Amino acid sequence: MRFSSSSHIFRLRRTSSVAFLSIFCTGLAFIVQAIAQQYTTAAHVGIIFTLEPVFAGVVAFFFAGEVLTVKSYLGAVIMISALFVTEIDFKKSSKKKEAEPLAEKETAALSVETEEQSS
Repeated sequence: MRFSSSSHIFRLRRTSSVAFLSIFCTGLAFIVQAIAQQYTTAAHVGIIFTLEPVFAGVVAFFFAGEVLTVKSYLGAVIMISALFVTEIDFKKSSKKKEAEPLAEKETAALSVETEEQSS
């Protein structure tokens, strides 16, 4: 009789844990995610989904005391690096660098023209 009552309590705790995780960590998270995605761009959603494993590792490290391996850190660095490579528009940034000297020359030419017109 004593064994069955402790077994019953164990099953109740396990069932309540599964119910809590199902409702809050899965159901509520998906609802909040669907609502939040309405207010952001597809690129931002892609970034968040790409970094999800990295966030999970960081949270596990700080809250659960999980020790990450060298492979885990290397994987996180590779994922973040790949994300930057795909999201940064290198052509656009190089065009800005080329355009800056042109803009300065145009500004200098305009100031010379206005000085000539005023005299």
